[in-house]
Amino acid sequence: MQFQKTRKRTVKLDISPLIDCVFLLLIFYAVSTTFIEKPGIKLDLPASESEEIGTEAQMVVTLSQTDEIFFNSDPVNQEDLRQILQEGLENREEKVVVLRADRKVEHGRVVEIIDIIKDAGADGLSIATKKSDGG
Repeated sequence: MQFQKTRKRTVKLDISPLIDCVFLLLIFYAVSTTFIEKPGIKLDLPASESEEIGTEAQMVVTLSQTDEIFFNSDPVNQEDLRQILQEGLENREEKVVVLRADRKVEHGRVVEIIDIIKDAGADGLSIATKKSDGG
Protein backbone atom coordinates (compact mmCIF):
# COMPACT_ATOMS: atom_id res chain seq x y z
CA MET A 1 0.00 0.00 0.00
CA GLN A 2 1.38 3.29 -1.05
CA PHE A 3 0.53 6.46 0.87
CA GLN A 4 0.53 9.87 -0.66
CA LYS A 5 2.98 12.24 0.77
CA THR A 6 1.25 15.15 2.40
CA ARG A 7 2.60 18.46 1.35
CA LYS A 8 3.25 20.97 4.01
CA ARG A 9 1.30 24.07 3.37
CA THR A 10 3.14 27.28 3.93
CA VAL A 11 0.98 30.03 5.29
CA LYS A 12 2.02 33.51 4.28
CA LEU A 13 0.53 36.46 6.05
CA ASP A 14 0.61 39.58 3.91
CA ILE A 15 0.80 42.57 6.25
CA SER A 16 1.07 45.30 3.63
CA PRO A 17 -2.66 46.21 3.88
CA LEU A 18 -2.25 46.47 7.64
CA ILE A 19 0.73 48.76 7.24
CA ASP A 20 -1.24 50.93 4.79
CA CYS A 21 -4.09 51.30 7.28
CA VAL A 22 -1.72 52.17 10.12
CA PHE A 23 0.00 54.84 8.02
CA LEU A 24 -3.35 56.33 7.00
CA LEU A 25 -4.44 56.49 10.64
CA LEU A 26 -1.12 58.07 11.60
CA ILE A 27 -1.44 60.73 8.91
CA PHE A 28 -5.06 61.43 9.85
CA TYR A 29 -4.09 61.83 13.51
CA ALA A 30 -1.13 64.10 12.72
CA VAL A 31 -3.15 66.36 10.42
CA SER A 32 -6.22 66.63 12.63
CA THR A 33 -4.30 67.55 15.78
CA THR A 34 -2.52 70.51 14.18
CA PHE A 35 -5.78 72.35 13.56
CA ILE A 36 -6.88 72.37 17.19
CA GLU A 37 -4.36 74.99 18.36
CA LYS A 38 -6.44 78.20 18.39
CA PRO A 39 -9.97 78.92 17.32
CA GLY A 40 -10.34 81.53 14.61
CA ILE A 41 -11.84 84.95 15.08
CA LYS A 42 -15.07 85.22 13.15
CA LEU A 43 -15.06 88.38 11.04
CA ASP A 44 -17.06 89.68 8.13
CA LEU A 45 -14.38 91.70 6.33
CA PRO A 46 -15.42 94.38 3.88
CA ALA A 47 -15.16 93.45 0.20
CA SER A 48 -12.58 94.97 -2.12
CA GLU A 49 -11.64 94.66 -5.79
CA SER A 50 -7.91 94.53 -5.00
CA GLU A 51 -6.01 91.46 -3.85
CA GLU A 52 -6.02 90.30 -0.26
CA ILE A 53 -3.06 91.16 1.94
CA GLY A 54 -0.97 88.26 3.15
CA THR A 55 -0.81 88.26 6.94
CA GLU A 56 1.93 85.70 7.43
CA ALA A 57 4.67 86.79 9.83
CA GLN A 58 3.15 90.23 10.25
CA MET A 59 1.67 92.11 13.14
CA VAL A 60 -2.11 91.82 12.91
CA VAL A 61 -4.64 93.74 15.00
CA THR A 62 -8.19 92.42 14.79
CA LEU A 63 -11.31 94.30 15.86
CA SER A 64 -14.38 92.06 16.09
CA GLN A 65 -18.02 93.03 15.79
CA THR A 66 -18.41 92.56 19.56
CA ASP A 67 -15.70 95.23 20.13
CA GLU A 68 -13.04 92.71 21.15
CA ILE A 69 -9.44 93.51 20.23
CA PHE A 70 -6.97 90.78 19.27
CA PHE A 71 -3.26 91.03 18.59
CA ASN A 72 -2.12 88.10 16.42
CA SER A 73 -5.16 86.07 17.59
CA ASP A 74 -4.53 86.80 21.29
CA PRO A 75 -7.18 88.89 23.09
CA VAL A 76 -5.90 92.20 24.50
CA ASN A 77 -7.51 95.29 25.94
CA GLN A 78 -7.14 98.74 24.41
CA GLU A 79 -4.75 100.00 27.10
CA ASP A 80 -2.30 97.13 26.57
CA LEU A 81 -2.48 97.27 22.76
CA ARG A 82 -0.26 100.36 22.47
CA GLN A 83 2.45 98.86 24.69
CA ILE A 84 2.36 95.49 22.90
CA LEU A 85 2.63 97.21 19.52
CA GLN A 86 5.52 99.42 20.67
CA GLU A 87 7.45 96.40 21.92
CA GLY A 88 6.71 94.44 18.75
CA LEU A 89 7.62 97.26 16.36
CA GLU A 90 10.79 98.19 18.22
CA ASN A 91 13.10 95.64 16.59
CA ARG A 92 11.38 95.22 13.21
CA GLU A 93 12.74 96.54 9.95
CA GLU A 94 9.32 96.71 8.32
CA LYS A 95 7.04 98.54 10.74
CA VAL A 96 3.75 97.69 9.09
CA VAL A 97 0.64 96.61 10.98
CA VAL A 98 -2.35 94.89 9.38
CA LEU A 99 -5.77 95.93 10.72
CA ARG A 100 -8.61 93.44 10.35
CA ALA A 101 -11.90 95.06 11.36
CA ASP A 102 -15.38 93.59 11.00
CA ARG A 103 -17.44 95.55 8.49
CA LYS A 104 -20.12 96.26 11.12
CA VAL A 105 -17.73 98.01 13.53
CA GLU A 106 -18.38 101.74 13.78
CA HIS A 107 -16.06 103.96 11.77
CA GLY A 108 -15.09 105.97 14.86
CA ARG A 109 -13.95 102.83 16.66
CA VAL A 110 -11.74 101.84 13.72
CA VAL A 111 -10.19 105.33 13.74
CA GLU A 112 -9.40 104.95 17.47
CA ILE A 113 -7.51 101.73 16.78
CA ILE A 114 -5.69 103.32 13.82
CA ASP A 115 -4.57 106.15 16.13
CA ILE A 116 -3.22 103.63 18.64
CA ILE A 117 -1.33 101.80 15.89
CA LYS A 118 0.21 105.04 14.56
CA ASP A 119 1.10 106.27 18.08
CA ALA A 120 2.85 102.96 18.78
CA GLY A 121 5.34 103.70 16.00
CA ALA A 122 3.97 101.96 12.92
CA ASP A 123 5.24 103.41 9.64
CA GLY A 124 2.59 101.70 7.57
CA LEU A 125 -0.93 100.41 8.01
CA SER A 126 -2.73 97.88 5.83
CA ILE A 127 -6.44 97.30 6.14
CA ALA A 128 -7.40 93.70 5.42
CA THR A 129 -10.34 93.02 3.12
CA LYS A 130 -11.80 90.00 1.39
CA LYS A 131 -11.83 89.63 -2.37
CA SER A 132 -15.19 90.74 -3.79
CA ASP A 133 -17.11 88.56 -6.23
CA GLY A 134 -16.91 91.26 -8.87
CA GLY A 135 -20.65 91.64 -9.12
